[in-house]
Amino acid sequence: MIIKVRTFVLFFIFSLASGGAFAQITTPSHNEEVQLVDWLLELEKKYNLDFSYSDSLLGNFKVNYSANCESLSVCLQEISKLIPLKFESSDGKNYLVIPIRKNIAFKAIDKETNELVTALNIQLNTQPEKEIYAKNSILTIENVFPLDSVHIRSPFYQSIHFLGADLINLGGVLSLEQPINFLNEVVISGYLTKGVDSKLSDHSLQINMKSLGLFAGETDGDIFNVLKNIPGIRTPDGKPGSLNFRGSTFDQNLVYIDDIPIYHTGHFFGTISPYNPTAVSTIEIQRSTLPAKWGGRVGGLINMTTDTNIPNASDYQVLVNTLYAGATVKMPVVKDKLGISLSARTNYPDYRSSKLEALNTLNFQGSRVDPNAIGETNSLDKYNIEFNDFNGKLIYDISENHKATLSFINIANRFSYLLNSPNRNLLESQDINLDNWGITGKWEAKLSDRFKSSVALSKSSLRVFDFSVENENDVLRRFDKRINTIEDNRFIVETIFDINEKTRIEGGYTLTNHDTSFKEFIDEVTLDKQQNREANIHSFYASARHNWGSKFMATLGIHSDYYEPLNTLYVDPRVSLSFSATKAFFLKASAGVSHQFIQQKFKKDFDDFRLDNQFWELPRDKAEVIEGKQFMIGALYNVLGWLVDLEVYQRKTKNLTFQPSPGNDFIGSLEAIGGDLFLKKKWKFYETWVGYSLSKVTSNFDINSTAFFNQSHIFNLTGLVNLEKWNFAMTWQYSTGLPVEIPTSITSTIPYTNRFPAQHQLDFSATYTFWNNSKGGKGTVGLSMINIYDRENIINIFQDRPRENNLFRQAIGFAPNLQASFHF
Repeated sequence: MIIKVRTFVLFFIFSLASGGAFAQITTPSHNEEVQLVDWLLELEKKYNLDFSYSDSLLGNFKVNYSANCESLSVCLQEISKLIPLKFESSDGKNYLVIPIRKNIAFKAIDKETNELVTALNIQLNTQPEKEIYAKNSILTIENVFPLDSVHIRSPFYQSIHFLGADLINLGGVLSLEQPINFLNEVVISGYLTKGVDSKLSDHSLQINMKSLGLFAGETDGDIFNVLKNIPGIRTPDGKPGSLNFRGSTFDQNLVYIDDIPIYHTGHFFGTISPYNPTAVSTIEIQRSTLPAKWGGRVGGLINMTTDTNIPNASDYQVLVNTLYAGATVKMPVVKDKLGISLSARTNYPDYRSSKLEALNTLNFQGSRVDPNAIGETNSLDKYNIEFNDFNGKLIYDISENHKATLSFINIANRFSYLLNSPNRNLLESQDINLDNWGITGKWEAKLSDRFKSSVALSKSSLRVFDFSVENENDVLRRFDKRINTIEDNRFIVETIFDINEKTRIEGGYTLTNHDTSFKEFIDEVTLDKQQNREANIHSFYASARHNWGSKFMATLGIHSDYYEPLNTLYVDPRVSLSFSATKAFFLKASAGVSHQFIQQKFKKDFDDFRLDNQFWELPRDKAEVIEGKQFMIGALYNVLGWLVDLEVYQRKTKNLTFQPSPGNDFIGSLEAIGGDLFLKKKWKFYETWVGYSLSKVTSNFDINSTAFFNQSHIFNLTGLVNLEKWNFAMTWQYSTGLPVEIPTSITSTIPYTNRFPAQHQLDFSATYTFWNNSKGGKGTVGLSMINIYDRENIINIFQDRPRENNLFRQAIGFAPNLQASFHF
């Protein structure tokens, strides 16, 4: 017995000492199927060399083992016959195993009609999906390896998933079967560029930030800069955050991130998006009538969502540019059960890049700290710009059918300055702080294959603090402290019930509690002005969507709001229609009514620097509840890389409050009528689009006039070049000059009567992407330039105490930016 134990121990030690070599003693027999990597390991040991290859690509590849290869070169030739691989070595000891990829050409036909299919969506492995188009009836998929997962999709045929080897052995003809296709499933991929899709069921645009392509003027995916490229969405003052949806001002648009409502235009007075592009996963955009579930605004919708899936492994992203630096971390905490995502960005203290200087000039022109005014009579002893944001999310997969998430966002801004006269007998200082934070807890349940439900609690809090002091010869001449706060608390319940494949019913209830306050102090203890308002709003919605085959789809809905302070119920009908005339030509229409409660007063200028222009309030009587009515009809044509989209609309908004001076309010209306045309052509590496918007927006506050932000004609010409590593984007924009608004205090002669000169500018972006395949990392460096030829575009005359020697407000000048990002 002792001898047997000793023998076993010696055998075990020998196995460990030999590094597992014992397991390799058994050599496969000739033509036995083995793992390719095992064969390569055997050759490494036999010939004392190293092979470098992608284990994820070759790890599961099995081949018929050849025991007759008498030399290394013969063995490698045998392997190359079995798999398209080549072996490269510079020293005879270290070999690089390179997969040989090939282009696969084939015809695609409709199995039922034998008609040629001339366009398909192709995805290789986990690469971004792309469109391919037939040339002389032949479709070509480039750079395919036999082990690649090939996914072939089309809005009109059943998807096909197979290996590259299967496609190679196809024989040159691919048959596609028509599914039972409903219009709600039709998506126009790559509407603007890759990552931007058009959804036919509700006429929305869906943006996937992970696969988003390049836009001119930015390289880091700034969300507001992306949105202003969409036809019908514009920024008349040149600030990305001042988004105008077909005649609707910013405060009339719904802005959400993970069900958290946002109430301000962005970092640094609306010049930088406050949403980290590496944290946001998808964005839903509505330009026209909102679906029934959305209420509380009369304009458009920006609905952002962060990741809802638990990552399989830790994921890190770092982004730096001349404005800010940021990082994102996503990791599993408990495998397949609990995950966390954290993102943060901050600007650089005491550093003002060329782009920040351009934004600074845009924000403060006409003010006491206007760069053009400093040095004339005063000196700027202190000047501080700070902004940062933070996103966090916990994801808990309770079970296969239940998920819980907890989302958080904090957006902070601070601006302060200290101004001195040359003899230092006059001192002026100002400190502005903005803090917007929110949190949402949400539970989602799939109660059956047809029934889904969710419950959420949401809180959003905005606090704006403005503190100004003026001293003359050490004597207090002016003291002003203003505080504006918004508290928004919500309870949300939603359900979705699919009666069958053709019919869906949705419904929900939201209880919203608004609490707004505005306080102004003339000294530390005396309150000069105070306004506090609170309101509960009970919102209900119900909608039904039905498909009549693959030709026609209609969605009918009702959104109702009960506004407690006025004891009034508002009922808003909504309708959306889609019709497929052919597989390439679609007709669409929508109409609806909406009401808005919390709101900002209508302005006559683009001045976001003044706190008065940021103040939100709740209506005190029915005449102050904003009502909006919208109508849209359009058509879309999409075939062989051509995309034509036309939408004509009318929007009427009444019960707006205009306040030309404190305590002097006028109730009036806005009316917008116009059309948006989008024309795009896509080739292999190049795509170009033209966007044209024609509109007329008029305001009526006792006097009917053109709205101060109306641009009758806007024309965009964009070109994109998408190569494997290099990407380029250039956009030239031309627009009608904005209407001239002359304040009564102006005494000098103005050389403009109805409109200012036309605006135009050229924007450019370029990126270079590199990969580290062995570590799975990716890096991108980029350059962007706004208004390359530094065009001076006048947008208005300063309405608040304008200076006779500096009357005109201008859009942004030349603004370059460098960016680098790393993903590993």
